[in-house]
Amino acid sequence: MIATGSNDYEAAEQLGGRIKAAVNRRYRLLEIELDAVYRSMLLLKKKKYAAVKVERPPGGGALVEALEAKGLDMVRRDWCPLSKDTGNYALQQILSGAPKPQVVEAVHERLRQVAGQLRGGQLPLGSFVITKQLTKRPEDYPDARAQPHVQVALRRRSAGKRDGVAAGETVPYVICLRQQQQQQQQQGEVAAAAAAVKQEDGSTAQQQPAGAAAQEAASPAAPQQQQQDGSSSPAPAAAATGGGVRAASAPAGSSSSGGLAERAHHPDELRSDPSLLVDAEYYLGQQVLPVVARLVAPIEGTNAAHLAQCLGLDPSRYGGSSSTAGSSMAAALREEAMQVSGSLLDDDGHYAQCEPLTLASSNGSSWEFKGVRAALRSGTPGEALLTPPDAVGDASAELSPAQLANQALLAARRAIARYYDGQLVADDEMAAAAAAGECRDVVLAPAPPEAPAGSMPRPAAAGSGSGLVLLARAYSEDKLYTQLCHIVRLLDVNTALARLPDKQRRDAAQLQLSSSGSGSTSVVAALAGAAAAVAKLRDVCGYRWVNLGQVFGRLRGGSSNSSQQQQRGVGLAAAGTPVRVA
Repeated sequence: MIATGSNDYEAAEQLGGRIKAAVNRRYRLLEIELDAVYRSMLLLKKKKYAAVKVERPPGGGALVEALEAKGLDMVRRDWCPLSKDTGNYALQQILSGAPKPQVVEAVHERLRQVAGQLRGGQLPLGSFVITKQLTKRPEDYPDARAQPHVQVALRRRSAGKRDGVAAGETVPYVICLRQQQQQQQQQGEVAAAAAAVKQEDGSTAQQQPAGAAAQEAASPAAPQQQQQDGSSSPAPAAAATGGGVRAASAPAGSSSSGGLAERAHHPDELRSDPSLLVDAEYYLGQQVLPVVARLVAPIEGTNAAHLAQCLGLDPSRYGGSSSTAGSSMAAALREEAMQVSGSLLDDDGHYAQCEPLTLASSNGSSWEFKGVRAALRSGTPGEALLTPPDAVGDASAELSPAQLANQALLAARRAIARYYDGQLVADDEMAAAAAAGECRDVVLAPAPPEAPAGSMPRPAAAGSGSGLVLLARAYSEDKLYTQLCHIVRLLDVNTALARLPDKQRRDAAQLQLSSSGSGSTSVVAALAGAAAAVAKLRDVCGYRWVNLGQVFGRLRGGSSNSSQQQQRGVGLAAAGTPVRVA
């Protein structure tokens, strides 16, 4: 893909033609063609993009624009038409060229509208139908109880149906709740809440019995149910209007009755059984939200929690956390960070996500060690660096050089242990939220041949979806190395002094740190010893070195430099500054 920087269709086409001719002249065994011209593009990751394609009709005339999507959720069959329509609307807004705030507000408003229509029973049955193909006979599936389309096929075969029951056929299904079970759950919760109110307020209980309160709150005629925080939410069941189908939500804080496969029903069952209601919680939280959240992830001003709030869902379930940084976007940002200048890598912002270094004194006090640079900025005297803030001047509370070095090494080893703990996160915001963050569940079954490199079957805890998920370390190699550099950086006196702008400031800072503690301990020597101990551990980290013999050995016909150069290669300086190779 080539960004031409031009809004002229003919100019872009001519540039593509020149590049095509130059490449085909240079590489005789390779021939390329101009595929298409795009006006705007949303590139989420490799082979996953959406763009506005521009082309001129064969007979001439005005340019024609069309939306083209590759690898996105909307082109898969395991998403219902409602999620696809909502995702397409979000794509149209994103690629419209409108200002960012306007795009975000339009997407939010559409989600509110979809949630209102679904809960109000204004959407047709076809909006909820999910289709999946049977790759073998239903009885041959070893995990048939966990496959919704297989369960639907088995029920239809038992009922004597002949369509959608054989290998190769497509099975449509809708995720439902039974009205009787849903009402029982709701009445039980309301009755418990009324009993709690009765215990807290005896006078209220005398005026109105708990059973009457429960019946009134559980009445289907009540348009809204009041929650503990005083806010109102739509009633769990809504009557269909305008030819739509009724929808229901499981009561807040409770799980839906039965597994997903047990709640899957053929559309014909939904038409004939009035007790079946569309599961609004599932379609909003597992069908609409994931599709839109992945599309708007690169856009500032919104996130999964805000989108969930627009859909009337609990935003705390989709807020995510810093531990889910295994996403492809975070990986791209890390790669960019390794290419920036050394001055940026030594900036405080580069270490903002690192764990603080906490020291403990023999008097039982503990405190966060802010580092030598913070002490120089605040004018903190040297003797106060090794003593808790509430015990400055107390010789018994001062850390010895050995204690400081041991505690710094323990902090470094905790980071190393966290790395080798092997916690994994899904490369998918919604799967990570459904799996409650980090996990160690890895399905050992082989991925399909067409799956991307690094894919593995989705763990059961990762929720429903495409069946595959990319897993990455929650605490990656670069996070570990950055944490070790952070500890060294906090303790490194020489680098902190070198960062000062002039000699006068450096001399004053040297005098500030050169004072001995109340126990006649040299503060500079203690800090230097601790920094050297952690640096020695950091320097053996494999992430630090690049084997140039493997990278450039073949360029010299298999010969290489000395073994020391092969093993050491290129390293990073103590403060995280990259050593450049000319």
